[in-house]
Amino acid sequence: MRAAQRGTVAAAPAVVFSSGPVDASADDHDIPPVRGVARRMEKLGAREHVTFGGSVTAETSDPVARHLASRGKGGDFRNPERIRAWAHHIAMELDAIP
Repeated sequence: MRAAQRGTVAAAPAVVFSSGPVDASADDHDIPPVRGVARRMEKLGAREHVTFGGSVTAETSDPVARHLASRGKGGDFRNPERIRAWAHHIAMELDAIP
């Protein structure tokens, strides 16, 4: 990334989301970002993070994930309503920025 682009990115408000738990835990309570994501958030000056549930099914392209799904340890735990609500929340915050 060029210096001019970095300045533009740094000026923009940043939010970060993660996807991953293949259970209902992301809907049950806040899951903080993993250490590497937290470091990047700090570098970006990110103002917010949320973790959404993930999906591991027999159709998932990753062989390890497919293996988990074949052993009954997968599922689709994405929550479209929660994702839309968070996106709306972020849009409202961005709209309030002069």
